[in-house]
Amino acid sequence: MKKKVFLFVVSVIFIMLISAMLLPVGAEEPTEATEEEQLDVTDSYYYDRLSENQQRCYAYIKDYYDNYWQGEIDVKQIDILYWVGEDATDEECKQLNYDFMYAQLALEADYPLYNYFGDFGVSYHRHTEGDMAGKLEVILHIKSYNFVTEEMMVRADARIEQIATAVGEGDRYTKLRRMTAYLLDNTFYDPYLDAINDIGRPSSQKSGIGFNACAYGLFLKNIAMCEGFTEAVKVLCDELDIPCIIMGNAAHAWNLVQMEDGKWYRLDITNACRLGWDGDLSQTLDEYFEQIFLNNNTLQADLGAYDFPYMLSLNNVPLVTDFPEHAEGQYVYSGDETDFSYEDVQSTYMPEWSKFIYHVNFDGITCTILDYEGKESGDLIIPESIDGYTVIAIGEYAFYYCTGFTGRLVIPDTVQSIGRGAFAGCYNLTSVEFPEGLYDIGVGAFIGCKGLKEIALPDRLGRIEKYAFCDCDSLELVTFGRHVFEINATAFGGIDAPF
Repeated sequence: MKKKVFLFVVSVIFIMLISAMLLPVGAEEPTEATEEEQLDVTDSYYYDRLSENQQRCYAYIKDYYDNYWQGEIDVKQIDILYWVGEDATDEECKQLNYDFMYAQLALEADYPLYNYFGDFGVSYHRHTEGDMAGKLEVILHIKSYNFVTEEMMVRADARIEQIATAVGEGDRYTKLRRMTAYLLDNTFYDPYLDAINDIGRPSSQKSGIGFNACAYGLFLKNIAMCEGFTEAVKVLCDELDIPCIIMGNAAHAWNLVQMEDGKWYRLDITNACRLGWDGDLSQTLDEYFEQIFLNNNTLQADLGAYDFPYMLSLNNVPLVTDFPEHAEGQYVYSGDETDFSYEDVQSTYMPEWSKFIYHVNFDGITCTILDYEGKESGDLIIPESIDGYTVIAIGEYAFYYCTGFTGRLVIPDTVQSIGRGAFAGCYNLTSVEFPEGLYDIGVGAFIGCKGLKEIALPDRLGRIEKYAFCDCDSLELVTFGRHVFEINATAFGGIDAPF
């Protein structure tokens, strides 16, 4: 008994020291999570399929996100030689790197809201000279992203609560029917996905349109691609106490849910969602629920490219292929519920932050707008400063599909760059006042702004990127600045404007 007390006290002190140091270079190994703590997840499907060391990496990453992640761009380097030992081979070091990468993929599949937080990777080096000759150095590199802010997480949580409340109580089939109807009525598949994401990104950045490749796209913007729908469904099923896993391959992503009969059925909402906010459902809700909903028939394979599913693949090698056996055909409901309509409830979200969501740049005096929470209509006037920080940039997808604005867009003279897709889909804006100092307009920055009739580009702008004003089919006049030297062939795609 005394030994147990002593070990407990030592462990507590050790954890406090680690927390105080915020995992600096050379930090000691975090306290090992108990088996119960490691499995304290809503759904541990992918965790359960990892090796013992990959599970250790999974628990480490989760602990970092839960206790140390700051939501700002940051890179930490932590000595983790003790994970492999001084006599480790090159192959063992390489395997540790793969273990961390697989663990992160598994964590994001079990916990989709950890997506876009950061990346983990391992590097190693054997010294050949001096006192360190022959010694091995193994470093864990943690790169935190600032894609997801605290305010965004609060908004996402409120949206999850709103949808769960709208769905209400009932058996699994009833809750899934209501959840699906809600998402198909209130969200849509991004019509500009392929266009804006046409240019590849550095491997250090996440893919997708804004957050459209993960659950945040649906919860923050009501817009996503198949990955975003799939992650959002997983989060909501966890909230509604419905067993659910994420599945996918190179072509598509979907969900499996376990019904009361103990069998697993395919749930693929993107087979019915509308393309664009003003688009139509690919089939009516009645047709979807009658033909596709919770249906494992192979006849649906052409709709979702369901063949050869795999997850957690690195270098084209899948880690997980042992998915639950699918039930035959479509789930047949035998319950008593007849009302599958959801309740139209309002979000409980009460913003405590500015409606302009931003992050402070490295100089400490300027900022970049990341997102917008305002709901008003009319003109969109961006301020020169927010909370004392000068606005010099509009970030990627910051005002993506802010369709409520029905007037002019005024960008202050302090702004120098507009990011990829920043105002894409703002189809009700009628005009734009560009700042004279603007030198960069990103790919697809104004794609789909169908209400624009005339634009005058500033002199400093030299290059007009791909799809910058594509599908702005009301444009009648474009005035170029004096220093334009390159206009991409797709910059004004779909427009018959007098240039």
